[in-house]
Amino acid sequence: MSFSSEVKNILASLQVKRNCCRRALLFGMLASHSDFQNQIISFSTDNEKVSSLMSWAFRHVYGVIPYYETSGVMPGVVSYYKMKPLEDAPKQSVLVSATEFIEGIQEAPACDACLSCFLRGLFLASGTVSDPNKRGYHLEILFKSEAVRGAVYNILCGSGFLPKFAERKGSLSIYFKNSESIEDFLTVIGAPHAALDLMNAKIMREIRNNENRRSNCDASNIYRSTGAADVHLRAIRKLMDNGKISLLPGELKTTAMIRYQNPECSLSEIAALHEPPLTKSGVNHRMKRIVDFAEKN
Repeated sequence: MSFSSEVKNILASLQVKRNCCRRALLFGMLASHSDFQNQIISFSTDNEKVSSLMSWAFRHVYGVIPYYETSGVMPGVVSYYKMKPLEDAPKQSVLVSATEFIEGIQEAPACDACLSCFLRGLFLASGTVSDPNKRGYHLEILFKSEAVRGAVYNILCGSGFLPKFAERKGSLSIYFKNSESIEDFLTVIGAPHAALDLMNAKIMREIRNNENRRSNCDASNIYRSTGAADVHLRAIRKLMDNGKISLLPGELKTTAMIRYQNPECSLSEIAALHEPPLTKSGVNHRMKRIVDFAEKN
């Protein structure tokens, strides 16, 4: 089961007790699928719990039960539950009420929970959210009507969200890519556990990224250190092989022999082996002089 399906199953199981909130939930579910300007009510989903919730909401708001037909029932094929035309439902009343509700919910919701139920209905009907453990952060809601998408966009902006627009394969969408916005949206619609999962996934990703950065940094430091040590040792061996090591000034000869006898040590450790101890920069300066001397001899 996908992360989106898990979130929808949780949302579809939430109780909605107030009639105003049931209307908000129903209109949210209808908003993304329906084209109010062309007087069309439609709904389809591949989630049986969402399908049952739509029937429940319609029955409680309008006193009628919509009929559904199931398609794609062969093994391995997703089942879609599509609403059949409602002969007994007050179609015109549904469309007018939904349009008025969408236009007025931002300014005057019936109660504090109505907006949350409306946005929950939108997500249940046509929303998706990516699994934060597998890919980046993305939450998207699809629409059939540009007018409805624009109205929902205004509602979201009025609630402090900053969604973006997209159009692909003939579908209109509103989406979020920012993890904080997705967390806030999931919390508002009643899925705080999903928001917490996203936060935990983000924390784990940041921990892994920090570990990778530290590992890369350590590897880079080791490479630089071993590379410098190799240059130092080649210079010292050259001077020893051609008998020129004795020509080095006393302090350089001392440093050269300490370096030669401790090939795995860092410059800081080489510095500490001197009597009296030197600084790392002091050893580095001496090694540069030894390398220069070896190149000239």
